[in-house]
Amino acid sequence: MKTDEELVQEDIASLYLGNLRTVEFDLDLPSEGKNGSRIEWTVDDDRFLKPDGTVVRPSYGRGDRVVRLTGTLTRGSHRENKTFEVKILEERNKIDVKTVFPIELHHEPGETFYMPQAVAVETALGELLPQYVVWDGGEKRHYEVPGLYEITGHIDASDVPVRGSVVVEPGVTITSMRSKKMRPINLTCVRLAPGTPAAAAQQRRLSFLKQVDDDQMLINFRRAAHMDTKGAPEMIGWDTPDSNLRGHTTGHYLSALALAWAATGDETVHSKLSYMVHSLGEVQAAFRGQPGIHEGFLSAYDESQFDLLERYTPYPEIWAPYYTLHKILAGLLDSYRYAGNRQALEIAIGVGHWVYNRLSQLDPIQLKKMWAMYIAGEFGGMNESLAMLGAITGEESFVKAARFFDNDKLIFPALQKVDALGTLHANQHIPQVIGALSLYGVTHEESYYQVAEFFWHSVVAHHIYAFGGTGDGEMFQQPCEIAAKIDEFSAESCASYNMIKLTRDLYEYEPTADKMAYCENVLINHILSSTDHEGTGGSTYFMETQPGARKGFDTENSCCHGTGLESQFMYGQSIYYQGEGQLIVALYLASHLKTDDTDVTIDCDFNHPETVRIAIGRLEGKLVLRHPDWSDRMTVSINGAAARIAEKDGYVTVEDSLAPGDEITVRLNPELRLIPTPDDPNRVAIGYGPFVLAALRDETSYQTLDVSDDAALKSLLVKDADSVRFSAGSEIFVPLYTIDDESYEIYFNQR
Repeated sequence: MKTDEELVQEDIASLYLGNLRTVEFDLDLPSEGKNGSRIEWTVDDDRFLKPDGTVVRPSYGRGDRVVRLTGTLTRGSHRENKTFEVKILEERNKIDVKTVFPIELHHEPGETFYMPQAVAVETALGELLPQYVVWDGGEKRHYEVPGLYEITGHIDASDVPVRGSVVVEPGVTITSMRSKKMRPINLTCVRLAPGTPAAAAQQRRLSFLKQVDDDQMLINFRRAAHMDTKGAPEMIGWDTPDSNLRGHTTGHYLSALALAWAATGDETVHSKLSYMVHSLGEVQAAFRGQPGIHEGFLSAYDESQFDLLERYTPYPEIWAPYYTLHKILAGLLDSYRYAGNRQALEIAIGVGHWVYNRLSQLDPIQLKKMWAMYIAGEFGGMNESLAMLGAITGEESFVKAARFFDNDKLIFPALQKVDALGTLHANQHIPQVIGALSLYGVTHEESYYQVAEFFWHSVVAHHIYAFGGTGDGEMFQQPCEIAAKIDEFSAESCASYNMIKLTRDLYEYEPTADKMAYCENVLINHILSSTDHEGTGGSTYFMETQPGARKGFDTENSCCHGTGLESQFMYGQSIYYQGEGQLIVALYLASHLKTDDTDVTIDCDFNHPETVRIAIGRLEGKLVLRHPDWSDRMTVSINGAAARIAEKDGYVTVEDSLAPGDEITVRLNPELRLIPTPDDPNRVAIGYGPFVLAALRDETSYQTLDVSDDAALKSLLVKDADSVRFSAGSEIFVPLYTIDDESYEIYFNQR
């Protein structure tokens, strides 16, 4: 007679579940073997396969998934396991394409190039989307003879045909020598006026940074390099020892310390920054020569996640290793740029060489496939940091490395001039656009600039809430889809942080007033609104927009907590610009500017945005003042007498010569206004001057305002004499930035 063990092993040998390499349908899992063994099933990832055999295919674009399915067979006293690997195929592309937008490529004779990985389409429902393409004949192309060549293919995982053309002729690569018309004032030369809301928020963040345990920020790095962790406590949240994103907050922390020192001159944070940089240099040195580690590497783990990415391992097995590396690299570069730390630059150069040496060994098609992977392939602004390294050092290898991160799914629809941002992760792609603009700065290839400019205008015109934030559930929606996305998942704050960076960078090339209008809006109404009032270092992840919303201040090392460490030191970066013999006052924030040739003080009060005073200690050149778009008129006087001014394109130039001791008074006209959502004109927000107002109320249903236009709104809301606080009966309306933990409502129904 056979033993229980022999019978179980026979049952295991006879188990057949079908073809598990390409699973699309539910599995029929037996509960009993042929010899009567009892079978219990378990899985290591029940998102895609349930223990009862139910299959949940990954949605299109998220990739196939491999799940380990284990059967535990029991008979009598014997128990034994059998494990199967089940590859579950992602869903087929269900898109119903109405139009594939025109595709025309331009290349030089003899140039080897790769076809765009994705193009813009319009669906039968009118949605604008990027879609991957499978090209007939493959992606790699080379044409020796000038001419017009037809290209064909189909939308990935569908039968939708794609057609276009390649124009091959000499001189088609367009470069431009667009110069920067303005340069920002060094942050070390600007100090916010004490006691103002922006200065108070900055001071709270400074105080928080000063009490952070530096060794805790270093623990994962030291452990990865087999160094003494100095008894530091473990990191939490997204930086726990078992998190595949560990190390990203440390990069943000470096940037925050550098910005904090530049914005305040605080020597404690300067000392902390020096310690952090020196310690990371020790980690980089300790990694050197270890098995599997290559020269220049620096992270809070070894190189295995990068190895797995090159084998297309999906999330959550790995979690965006180049995203985390970007935070570290950006922190090092900020330490050099803002605080002059030369060692930080040397460490960054080592990291940059490591990136180039690794990625230069990979085929461009492999790189594109890596960056297309859901979450795993996210890379932050690696292209920005590498282009910046190229600009600082003059090393061409860094510029080449930056180009390795070109993302066709973002770039090509923008070059087609189609707002196909819908379904793209907002804060994944905004840093890539910043990087494209940085690449323009070192290559002068016009296409990079065109991508950045088109993207910015698309987002600001069609994808922002009243307070300047963008995205819902972290994703861009269809153009002008705002009222339909008023909920608890609106406007990730790190997306606004990066939109401000992009806006400032574009402003240096083309200092148009609309860029600073956006910057003012999002700085005051989102960034200033996103910080906690208690000094815990918390920032909002989402800015809730539904009635009865409340802010939640995250302190557990999320992406928005990381950018929030930095963002409260951004105010001084956008107030003043110089160029073409002018000093531009772009934002009206109370502050003092002092350089070798300029001494200017702005005195203004958020409670009284109608008056701005500017004291001249020293000024060479013309003074130019931005005319805010929220004020229908603007007057300027010097020492009480009307100034000679010239107004053009949203700026007022003071034509009078200014001398030390002169005081300029600017009078503005802030008024209440309705801000309708583009997809529902009867769903509105309320603005007053630079502020977005919110009602203090707990109700979760929309409040209906009996107003039809701005005039009716002005009759309904009554302003306090000495603050931006309004009432309508028992309802109170205040600027969004003033709200801490109260319930509020931003959007209202208009009768």
